[in-house]
Amino acid sequence: MRLHLGSRRLSVTVVLAALLSLAGAVTTAQTAQAAAPQILTFANKCVDVRGANTGDGTPIDEWTCNGTVAQNFTIVSLGSGLVSIRTFANKCVDVSGGHTGDGTPIDEWTCNGTVSQQFSIVPLGNGFSTIRTFANKCVDVRGAGTGDGTMIDEWTCNNTVAQTWHVN
Repeated sequence: MRLHLGSRRLSVTVVLAALLSLAGAVTTAQTAQAAAPQILTFANKCVDVRGANTGDGTPIDEWTCNGTVAQNFTIVSLGSGLVSIRTFANKCVDVSGGHTGDGTPIDEWTCNGTVSQQFSIVPLGNGFSTIRTFANKCVDVRGAGTGDGTMIDEWTCNNTVAQTWHVN
């Protein structure tokens, strides 16, 4: 009888260990699912909401990838090939003021359904894409800069590396 009781304890111990192991696997899977996509520039830097600010008009720039929420974006299909790009604060990436001029900043703004918050992602076939604005201009790293804090703006599409993006 004592031996039988011992094997019950062993069985309970094995079952508890398996359950604890499973709980750890679920936690790991949840953490992996929580990771939001990043958008990378040609310089392999991350698109970033400046300072992780949540205020309307906060500039979008490029920054060395650092795993902060400021670099997490979600692509939301709007249908007909259009997308909304959402920041960590669930605000929309926006062509500032709905302007169409070269050099217009790209910023973060409360989602409002306007065309200035609608983009199309056009694959280039090499793992990179262009991101087009409502004015059929390209989202662009200003001056093809590679320094942290370089502004992201809209510019006439010109097939330069400054307008190529890796959206994962």
